[in-house]
Amino acid sequence: MKNVILFTGENTYLLAENLHFWKTEFIRKYGEENCMMVKSADVTLADLRNYTSTLPFLGEKRLLIILGIPLLSREEMHTLLHTLHENMILVFMASTYDKRLGAVQELLKEATVKHYAPLNASKLWTWAQEFLRKRNRTIRPTAWNTLLLFIGHDQGHIASELEKCALFTSDFIEKEHVVALAVPVTDEKRIWDLIKLLQQRNFLQCIQHVEHLLFKGIHVDHVWSSLLWILCSLVTVTFEKDRPYISGNIRRDTEHALRMLCTHTAADLPGIVAFALAMDRSIKNGEIRTENTKTIEHECCILLLLHMLCGESLTSPSLQHTSPSRPVCLRR
Repeated sequence: MKNVILFTGENTYLLAENLHFWKTEFIRKYGEENCMMVKSADVTLADLRNYTSTLPFLGEKRLLIILGIPLLSREEMHTLLHTLHENMILVFMASTYDKRLGAVQELLKEATVKHYAPLNASKLWTWAQEFLRKRNRTIRPTAWNTLLLFIGHDQGHIASELEKCALFTSDFIEKEHVVALAVPVTDEKRIWDLIKLLQQRNFLQCIQHVEHLLFKGIHVDHVWSSLLWILCSLVTVTFEKDRPYISGNIRRDTEHALRMLCTHTAADLPGIVAFALAMDRSIKNGEIRTENTKTIEHECCILLLLHMLCGESLTSPSLQHTSPSRPVCLRR
């Protein structure tokens, strides 16, 4: 059926972009009063029959967009699709669906399916170049590879990060632009970077790294949670160091890095754990504030825990000179 269309696919960015294009073009041709969008969870069969039986208002066509696939029986879906007015266009948008459902099977049989799959590496590169060309920018291959390393291949996330990088005045997006602005998509990447810096026992570099995360919009709670995960994993590795494989969901490369880190922290680990537990209890009890505008106390906890994980005492001179104006705050 030409007037029943299903937009689907794992590439939610292209899915949304193409649906938006369809909707915009339809409104331009036939008017906004002939376009309607509803959520499948909010409508019944009676509602859909009512919407699809309404004739266009001062126009040739009428468009109904349904976000999701309604929970109908096979017979109800068949009735809905075969009682459409010839001037009615019915569009479903569902990135995923359950093929076992009768209504879905009926829809797939009758509808024109537009499937949007994730782009492969070469097509993603071509798309990114065209995306930036419209903004009078070009990205260097080294910057592109760094961006993919940071955030993966999700096209929507890449588009968001490219928009930010295009704000630089330079015509070319360099690697340093990506490093400065791109936000890693997973906690795993942030945790790995922190572990590598802790291995080097360079407290000031650790502080700079955390400052950079906060500057890029990572909330202080996420940084604290990442440090607690590192500490918990460090305890596991320390007490199971003689086993070939440790328990818990820890990747092999992360486990190896933690084993190297525990050689520096094993003796001080009980004190570090006691400190972290006390601080975490205070955070959960509300004694340490974590609101967006009052995070200095929470940042102090991060600074002190980093200092201890680097193998330095709390009276070390490096702790006293992290910032001339605010020695206990990560943001300057």
